[in-house]
Amino acid sequence: MIDVVETPAEPEAEAPAEEAPAEGAEGGSAEAEAGPVPPQIASAQQLDPPPTGDNNEHPEAVPLAHDGDPSTFWYTRWYASPDYGMKPGVGYAVTLAQPTAVASVTLQTSVNGGVVEVRATDPSTPTEGPVLASGPLGPETVLTFPEPVEAAHIVLWFPQLPQDSDGRNRVVLNEVVLNGPAAG
Repeated sequence: MIDVVETPAEPEAEAPAEEAPAEGAEGGSAEAEAGPVPPQIASAQQLDPPPTGDNNEHPEAVPLAHDGDPSTFWYTRWYASPDYGMKPGVGYAVTLAQPTAVASVTLQTSVNGGVVEVRATDPSTPTEGPVLASGPLGPETVLTFPEPVEAAHIVLWFPQLPQDSDGRNRVVLNEVVLNGPAAG
């Protein structure tokens, strides 16, 4: 597993143990007991923006990267160079069911290397906004943000392509999972 953190996180103090309510006391609300709502992906799209892209990085396979089945995947075309040669990158964007706090992204993939950048930005502007985390891809890549962000969209931008087992330059995403902040 590759665990990539954009900036070192401050050590967290250990959370105090939860105490049972005093006898006869009312329990907390169901929402408080359930904790924060985990990020849920409502939809996704491939990003290959004009003028250098043609929005055709296998759009038919987009849902396969968030279907809960790691044997299925979204993938890009193959490129002669890991730096593309003709465009600044390609991307994969997810839209959340509702704006939610996101603390990290876990990517399952069959490729290695390259560079992925994570932003909380609109898919129409995939390279705008701060990079929350970045790093190379590996079988299970965890990209952890310095601080959780409230987001409606998460964009994965690939300015440099990883290689598949045959040495071809392309992105393969078996599963994209968004993780909320740790309950505490």
